[in-house]
Amino acid sequence: MWKTLLANILDMFFPRNCINCKRSGSFLCDDCFDLIQVLTWQYCPFCYPSQISSNGLVCLKHKSQNHINSLIAAVPYSDPIAQRAMKLFKYQPYIKQLSIPLATLITSHLKQTHIGSEHFKDFIIVPVPYTKNKEKYRGFKPTYELSLIMSAFLNVPIVDALVKTKDGQSQAGLNKSQRLENVKNAFAIKKEFANNLPNKKILLLDDIFTTGATVNQCANLLKQNGAEFICAMVVAREFLD
Repeated sequence: MWKTLLANILDMFFPRNCINCKRSGSFLCDDCFDLIQVLTWQYCPFCYPSQISSNGLVCLKHKSQNHINSLIAAVPYSDPIAQRAMKLFKYQPYIKQLSIPLATLITSHLKQTHIGSEHFKDFIIVPVPYTKNKEKYRGFKPTYELSLIMSAFLNVPIVDALVKTKDGQSQAGLNKSQRLENVKNAFAIKKEFANNLPNKKILLLDDIFTTGATVNQCANLLKQNGAEFICAMVVAREFLD
C-alpha cells in the first residue's frame, strides 16, 4: 500500500511524460519507441568503416588485439531518441524507469536479427560495474537494472562478479587513448569469483559501446579468471566511421 502511495506522490510531482513528444503516461511512449532505429545486423566492434559480422563476432584482423569475442548492440547511438533516453538514464535526472524501454531495444534487436534465447542458454550475465560512490549518488546501478530485464528475457542468471575500484572521469568526450588510460586498473574481480567463475560463456552487459575500452578491461579480467567466450551486449554503440 505504501509503495502505491509513494508512486502516486512521485507521479504528482514528477509526472511521467514521454522524453520525446511529452505525451503523459510513460517516459517513452510506444509511438516514439517505434521511431528508434533498431539495428538489423551485427558488426565487428572494431572495424572502421563498420563491417557486417555474424553474431557480432570480432573479425580475424582484430581478434588478437581484443578480449571480447563479439558485440551485440541494439541501436546506433546517433539515433536522437535513443541517445536522449540513454543520457536521462545514466545522468541527471537518473530516470530508472527508462531501463525497461532501453532493455526492450535489445530484445527487439535480437528478434529482428533472429537470435533466440537458446543462443545464450549456456551463458551468464555479468554487468559492467560502477563505483560505490556513483551507485549511491544515482540510487541504482544502470547496468544491473538492464541485466535484470535481460536475465528474465533470456532466462540466464546474473553473476555480479566485478567491482569498479576507482572513479575516473566520464568516458564521454575522451579519445581512444584517453579512454584506455581512464579505465586502466579501474576494475577488479570479486574474491569469491577469482579463478572460480560459474560459467565459461559470459554476456558482459554495458550501456554504450564506443571504442571498447571499458568492456575490454572487464573482459580481460574475466578471461584471466576462467572465462573463455565473452559477448559484450549493449543498448547502443557509436559508429566511428
